[in-house]
Parts: sequence; C-alpha cells; structure tokens
Amino acid sequence: MLRRFYNLLFPLVFLLLLPGYLRRMVKRGSYRRNFGQRLGYYSRETSERIKSMPGAVWVQAVSVGEMLVALKLIAALRDQSPELPIILSTTTTTGHAVAEERVPGNVEVVYTPVDLPGAVRRAFDGFRPAQMVIVDGGLWPNQLWEARRRGVPTALVNARLSPRSERRYRRFPRLARALFGSLDLVCVAEKNEVERWQNLGISLACLRPTGSIKFDDALLVSTAVDHPTGEAARQQRARRELLASFGVGADTPILLAGSTHPGEERAIGEVYLKLRARFPNLFFIVAPRHVERARQVHTELASLGLSVALRTPISTVPPAANPNTLLLNTTGELKEWFSVATVVFIGKSLCAVGGQNPAEAIAAGIPVVFGPHMENFEELTARLLAADAAVQVSTPLELEARCGQLFADKSERARLAKAARNEIMVHRGAAVRTATLLLAQKRNSACEAI
Repeated sequence: MLRRFYNLLFPLVFLLLLPGYLRRMVKRGSYRRNFGQRLGYYSRETSERIKSMPGAVWVQAVSVGEMLVALKLIAALRDQSPELPIILSTTTTTGHAVAEERVPGNVEVVYTPVDLPGAVRRAFDGFRPAQMVIVDGGLWPNQLWEARRRGVPTALVNARLSPRSERRYRRFPRLARALFGSLDLVCVAEKNEVERWQNLGISLACLRPTGSIKFDDALLVSTAVDHPTGEAARQQRARRELLASFGVGADTPILLAGSTHPGEERAIGEVYLKLRARFPNLFFIVAPRHVERARQVHTELASLGLSVALRTPISTVPPAANPNTLLLNTTGELKEWFSVATVVFIGKSLCAVGGQNPAEAIAAGIPVVFGPHMENFEELTARLLAADAAVQVSTPLELEARCGQLFADKSERARLAKAARNEIMVHRGAAVRTATLLLAQKRNSACEAI
C-alpha cells in the first residue's frame, strides 16, 4: 500500500518541482549531455561497457561532497580488490564532472535515474549490480525496493542521522521502516549513533560504527599540508604564487569563507571591511558552495567596494586591479586552499541552515569559526565546542569580534587548531574499515555474516 501511494504521489511532486530542477541544471551547465540516463536510458557504448563489468558494485553519490567521499571509498575498495568493477552514479552535473575527472580505470560514471519505477527498473536491468552502496543519505524508495526485489544487497555508508532528523522520521514510523528496513548494512560515524538508527527499525546486526569517511579523507589533507610532496607540493607552490601576484605574502593574514550560501558573502564581506581597519593587509578568499553563483557573488562583493579577482577568468568580468579578495569559482579544489588561510569561516551556518563540513579546514591545521546553524554536523560541532576547539558565533557583529581576537592572537589560533585536529582523529581509517565491511557483504550477501 505504501509503495503504491508513493508511486502515485512522487510523479506529481516531481512534475511540480521539475521547472526549478531544470533551471538549476541549466545554470550548472552540461545538462543535455547524457540526459537520457536520468530516465534509465543509456547509449549503446555505455551499455556495452557496463555489460563487460559483471558483478559490479553500484556506488551512488548525490553531489560533489558525497562524490569526494565516494572516490575515497572507491580507492579503499580497490586497494583490497584491485579488479572490482564499479558503476558510480551521481545526481548533479558538478558531481558528474568531478567523478569523470578523478575516477580510476574500470569505473563507469553515469547519472542516477529519477526514482520513477520505469527508470529504476531500466537502470537495474542495464547495470545488473551485485551490490548497491549509497553514500551519506541519498535514499530513494523505488531503488531500495527494486534492490530488495532482485536480491541485491544494499549498504548505506557514511550514514548521517542528526537527533533532529531522527525525530522527524519517528513521526512517520511506517515510512521509516519501509525506507530504512530495506537496508542490509548501515555504516555510521560513531557508536553513540547506533541507538538512533535502531529507533528507526534497523537491526543491530546490520549497524556498524566505522567513523566518517568524510573526516578520514580530510586527514589526508593534513598530511599533504604538513609534508607536501610531488603534485601536492607543486599545487601548493602554484597557490602561493597566485597569491603573491596579488601582493599576498606568506605572513599576510587571510580570512577564508568556504562553501558560502546566499546572503553570507555580503555579510562576511562587510565583516572583512571592518577587520581591515585593524589589520590593513588582511586578504579575503571566498568560495561559494555553488560555482554557478560566481558572477552574482562577484557583483555583490564589488558593490561593497572590494577589488575582486577570479580564480578562473570570466570573459565578461574585467580583471581586478590590486585585488584584496579572491573569488574561487572552481569546483572540487576548496580543500587545497584551506592551508593558506589564517582563519576559516564555515559556510551555510550564518545566513542559511545546516552548515558545511569543517573537517577539511581542521585537518589543514586552521582554526574554524561557524554560525549558529550547524545541524548537518551536529555531533562533530558538539564535540568541537565541548573541547573548546572551535568558535561559534550568532551574528555578523560577533563574527567580527571573534575573528579580530583570532587574527591578533597567534597562540590561540594554534591552540584551537591542535584541539580540533585531536577531535577528528577518531575517524582515521574509516574508509578502509568501510571497504572491508562492503567486500564482506558482497561475498556473503547478508549483514548477519559480516
């Protein structure tokens, strides 16, 4: 009954949301390429390549953030099973671009089908997966139900469930059981999250605390920052050379606002201008969460009187003279920029709700500041604040005051950075632990046997 109701309701909701969905796709570009894959239709070439990958693992990641986690997990899987065939699907064009750029061989990158019964069935018919792995939380009922019908084992890795989300799901117990009860394995970040997942009807036998791959991936950044070699060293030199061309030296203080959302760029830009009264050579780097907003963000910052340089030139935007601000209008390289910052502000936490991942900045050894809305990382935020390892502010005025204190106090910055790194060390090795469990599940096709 629930499945029938969902399949009557979802197409209507999908049609209502379709115009906005298409607008976002057009903004992000490349929306026409492989569009049929979103409906479960694949070209002859793609189908032939997938047919040559029997027993493939279908890994699903929604967007760029989940894709970076998926790529780290794939690397760990390949370390243990080098010939493992993998189909990697994503929802967004930006996630697709990152995947195509970075995947190793024998990984087929496709778009995730819309959760309509026909599209999902066509995808399963074409993929014939031996296992389905979902990263973070991109759960779709028809996908899970179809996997269960076909006997394909399913796993949710890097699973996130905040207390707020748990409360929401518990209001609809039948829906929660129907959705989460279809999962055979759930890899959670910490032991104290196991009980919350049990409350949604998942058997204890199917729950495994593994640590967060997202934070484990961040720890690799810390190694590259502390001891850069090879390509990492070359990229670090390139970043420093670009900054030097703007007059930014190794000792120049830098405020970096990462993964910002609408409203935050202006608010933090105004904070930056006030801080410059105390720190005249202070430099500002801003990285919008969605690069398609770069032109709008550039206009907004320029209207404040900032001289804004672009990481990647836009033909209609003239180069800035003597820039005091760098706008990162690129995808997938923000974590490499954290190491040049003096203080990092975590976006989607001041003028939007949810917060972005602070772990990569922490792993780079940089103190982090965030606003009142860090719901998406509630556990980590609570741990950081309890250890006095991060700074949380409620208003732009408070952000100015606390950033001013940090720019003036080098020892406090070092203390915060060290304390925060200690808090994420528990996640080291999460990717390897998760990969081991997934390969065991693939062999046994039952969580009780893991």
